[in-house]
Amino acid sequence: MRRLQYLPWRSLFLTAAVTIFCTIVLSYAVGFSTMNSAIARQILATLYTPPWRTITDLAVSAGVGRSPFIF
Repeated sequence: MRRLQYLPWRSLFLTAAVTIFCTIVLSYAVGFSTMNSAIARQILATLYTPPWRTITDLAVSAGVGRSPFIF
């Protein structure tokens, strides 16, 4: 238990906050581009077809640092 006390909590919290912020910004950017761009809509439709859907979900989860099984 004492080892938990000496972890760099401020750095960990800052990293988590920046990751969450970047994820939210990218999520809104993808949503906005999907609504306004036919090319972006076509690319996302291709990425979310059955064989690519699993790969896309795993890649996004790994990039954000979440478990892909929480979806």
